Amino acid sequence: NTAVYGDALIGPSGDTDTAVSIGPNSTLYGTSSASQELLIFPVPTTDLPSSGDLDITTDTTYLEGGTYHFDSLKISGTGQLALTGTAVIYVNGDVSITGNGIVTQNNIPKNLLIYSTGTSDVAIGGNGSFYGGIYAPLADVKNNGNGGVHGAIVSKTYTQTGNASIHFDEAMKEIQGGIQNPKPSVVSW
Repeated sequence: NTAVYGDALIGPSGDTDTAVSIGPNSTLYGTSSASQELLIFPVPTTDLPSSGDLDITTDTTYLEGGTYHFDSLKISGTGQLALTGTAVIYVNGDVSITGNGIVTQNNIPKNLLIYSTGTSDVAIGGNGSFYGGIYAPLADVKNNGNGGVHGAIVSKTYTQTGNASIHFDEAMKEIQGGIQNPKPSVVSW
């Protein structure tokens, strides 16, 4: 029951018949194709010291707008992360967003960018929708929830199961690796 509102773009030597798998009752509303050239997505880095692990299991944790750096990000149980402004979050390790998820300012996807700086998994689950961007060029991103993803995802691999949908927000097409590019660039998920 997955719906993808956008295109699926794979590497230039890839075969879309084997690299893009669409299960029963699922729909890709865009096209599936191989890139004309190899796209290199820079690994995101930050000089900001880490604040350790952010583990939210109950209640709501509020963060003001700004840039944050954590060793891991885990939201579960009845926990929720509420952002009161535009936020950029760098994470060195695992990212697991379940529970009551993340609430961004006005549910505008470009108000949240999560940068995975390594190869650890990024997991989105639960029933809530995710509004934001996930930039994880070396990581596997898995969406196994019932809510929708609104924004953009750049990842090594992307797997979606459950009843979720993904809606690409064109306002995020120029953002990669923490750098705003002057020209539009291809975004894949």
